[in-house]
Amino acid sequence: MKITINFITNSSSTNYVIAYKSQPSVDNETIKKYPFLTNYYNLLKHVLITEESWHNTTEGEIISSVDDLNGYFLSYYGCGEEKSIKEIIDQYGYSQDEYDNYKKCLEDGFNLLFKSIDNIDEINGEILDSLAKDNKDFIILNKYES
Repeated sequence: MKITINFITNSSSTNYVIAYKSQPSVDNETIKKYPFLTNYYNLLKHVLITEESWHNTTEGEIISSVDDLNGYFLSYYGCGEEKSIKEIIDQYGYSQDEYDNYKKCLEDGFNLLFKSIDNIDEINGEILDSLAKDNKDFIILNKYES
């Protein structure tokens, strides 16, 4: 049993916005020579998009184009109303710089992942933090408690 002795927070999850490069194409010869690569990418996919049994760990939302990003913002924050991206940014506390950074990452060939991880689910959070350490192809753009 693990007991944490420090400050208590009302937040129940940590939300991540991650930019990551897609799995490179690997030819069959390389896979035969290094079969662990397949397992590595399957594990990575599992961590990124699988919804865990923890209450607030959600399936990741993968965004791969600026149109997908705009659609995500409109559907997630628009609440069915006809709003512009600018109105959503202003209303929900996103900065234009933050949105522009997401957009630039997409234009530079990254995918974006929007994912919440329950604060009890320490392992997946630690894996994401570890993947981002000194890695130019896996970057945590935003991390905040909710």
